[in-house]
Amino acid sequence: LTTGQVASLCEVSIPTVHRWVKSGALPGYKLPGSNKVRVIREDLVRFMGCHGFPWPAQLDPRTRILAVDDDREVLGLFQRTFADAEKYELRCAATGFDAGLQASGFFPDVILLDIQLPDVDGRQVARTLRERGSGREPLIVAVSGQIDQAEAEQLLHEGFDAYLRKPFAPKALRAKVLDLVRPRS
Repeated sequence: LTTGQVASLCEVSIPTVHRWVKSGALPGYKLPGSNKVRVIREDLVRFMGCHGFPWPAQLDPRTRILAVDDDREVLGLFQRTFADAEKYELRCAATGFDAGLQASGFFPDVILLDIQLPDVDGRQVARTLRERGSGREPLIVAVSGQIDQAEAEQLLHEGFDAYLRKPFAPKALRAKVLDLVRPRS
């Protein structure tokens, strides 16, 4: 990690990070032929744990997924598909309002968003979640069984990162999520 990334995660200044590294409190190393300092993620995790820093969601190696759908069976499918707790952290919401509450402080990597929610259109939920601007923007996958191909293309034009038509196989869902998050890793 760069000193800027460490500073952001710890909510301190870059000179503070340099002091930690220089004093040996935080292990770090200089890039050859440069004065630039880097910190290994595991060393930062240990340092933050020892000094009582709040745990930033960005350091969690799991893919954080927020699934938003008013159909309990679909939410159950999401839960079964992403049941591996070592790889995924899944939270579910049944309304657009609940999605906003769940996303706050969770910082999902991916949002699986039903377009036709009972309280608000999924497009509006996507716009609202993106406008919050909590650091890294989530990838948003539109999920619907009621939209044709032309409408699906429009969703991509409106800023959705992908589209998944219901019904879908768990394997296809997992592959779609992996295809989206892999370039960010």
